[in-house]
Amino acid sequence: MKKFLPYLLAVLCLINNLRAQVPTFSVGESNATTDFIPQELLGETKSEYMVLSWVFGLTLSSALSNSVTSIKDLKVAYMDKSTLNKTKLLKFPEFQGESITKTGKIILEAVEIKGDTLNMFTSAWDKEAKDYTVHVWPLNVNTLEPLTPKAKLLARIEDNGRDDMKRVTIEYFDYIKQFAIIYTEYSKKTKETNIHVIRLDDQLKPLSNESLTMQGTKHGIGIKDIEIDLKGNMYFINAVSEEPFPGWDDARWIRVSMIPAGGGTITSADIELTGGNPINGMISTSPNGNVFVCGYYAMLTDPKDGEKEFFGGSYVAQISTSTGDVTKIDEAELSDNQKKALYTRSMNPNSAARSYYREMNSMLPKKLVVDEMGNTTLVGSAQYTVVTSSTKSSRITYYSNSLIVSKFKSSGEVAWQTVIPRSAFLSSMSYAVYPLIYFDKGKTYVLFNDDEENIPILSQLASGKKSSSSSSKPFKPKDYPPTESDEIEKMEVWNLKSTALRFTTIDQMGLWKVDWLSPEGAEEKDKCPAIEGTVVHKDSNGDVITSVYTKYGPFGLKKSALARIKIN
Repeated sequence: MKKFLPYLLAVLCLINNLRAQVPTFSVGESNATTDFIPQELLGETKSEYMVLSWVFGLTLSSALSNSVTSIKDLKVAYMDKSTLNKTKLLKFPEFQGESITKTGKIILEAVEIKGDTLNMFTSAWDKEAKDYTVHVWPLNVNTLEPLTPKAKLLARIEDNGRDDMKRVTIEYFDYIKQFAIIYTEYSKKTKETNIHVIRLDDQLKPLSNESLTMQGTKHGIGIKDIEIDLKGNMYFINAVSEEPFPGWDDARWIRVSMIPAGGGTITSADIELTGGNPINGMISTSPNGNVFVCGYYAMLTDPKDGEKEFFGGSYVAQISTSTGDVTKIDEAELSDNQKKALYTRSMNPNSAARSYYREMNSMLPKKLVVDEMGNTTLVGSAQYTVVTSSTKSSRITYYSNSLIVSKFKSSGEVAWQTVIPRSAFLSSMSYAVYPLIYFDKGKTYVLFNDDEENIPILSQLASGKKSSSSSSKPFKPKDYPPTESDEIEKMEVWNLKSTALRFTTIDQMGLWKVDWLSPEGAEEKDKCPAIEGTVVHKDSNGDVITSVYTKYGPFGLKKSALARIKIN
């Protein structure tokens, strides 16, 4: 009893103080199943949600690593809106495309639902031409039956031999009824990167087609984001480096490009900072017409095993809507407290003393939202490399950990940034669960699994109190989380055998608090499912729909379901 008394007191304290604000959580009525794993909510009909789902593929390794490698591994699950039960599970039709007869791997690049039509965008390896093709195929939204005999050919892409960057990026912009398709080609002969941009209207008719060649010592390493402003100008950003395959010590930065609304010459400008290297970003278009690139930058540190690049802070760059130039830049470095929380257990220890090591290699932007005043909120997650052998000969995997929330003013400055400490590494499966992130009424909400033993630690951190002080004065965002007594060091890595649901709310000033959730209406054995926030959808009642799994089934397959979260 004594062992659980501190946890009980912490929970009772939270319930007493935050009872009116704690959300409720319920899982679909049906038993969780292993025949699909939700990946993305594609759209909805009058009575059902359509969820792109991963299914058991041809290899056991893809099942264990949750790897989506081919359209053969994907189906569409139709889920009843009321009960969240699966009503049917349909596969995509056997691919038939224009100007291609022998295909290799076929990748689903994007899906867009328009009325009764589902447009399926794919890239495929042409075995005869030895290149990649991009096709679009309209399907019936209820049956997935093709509406045309063959998929329409949109582009051919030279095989650049680069598996480290996404070849095709496709987005649909409903407010102007346009598709944007960007694909990259890297030439081994000239060492040039060519970027091609195609615009289509909502009837899939071509509007414009532009190209950009990156010459000299600047190499594009993947498109990071695409956006179109209210005037119809298109913007896209890509990472740039001095080497085609950059290492730790190679310079790299972010380049933003603009195409006028009516098409024409692509103009580009580089984003270069004083405090480090910008490593990624997302584009923010505000209601007042301003365009910003918001993201993260890295800076070099010097751990014992040599110089490594770690996350340094947030930046925002304002882009001219007439010329595409960078007109203003602001950047903010992490505070010492935030760095300590973010880097906990991330520095590479002596590999000979441990069976594996981890090192932080990036900070990935996850979600971005712009409010009615033009302020931008960006949420990102630290990505780490995990080597499961001291000899470095075993498979390297990646996982996400602590989160950072950054707020940017409509005038183009960093308002604040705050770190949400998190440990989410499943050592048995080498798999991390994706957190649920969503925004509502100026607040940011994050839901993910945590270890029960972290409840008393987080209750103290989130209350804004130092462990060495009885003061109740809240900390400023730069001081979050407090680490004077190394509370973060005490946090446990969560696992499916001992989990709690941590619900973090970040207000408009960057201050956060924590609630602990228990599902309603679930059986005892499924009391605490794992949140898999790849599915995030706000329904007409303001409830949030997300995906969960309760436990692993045979061969490591997840038993999955949808869940509904009600915010009081």
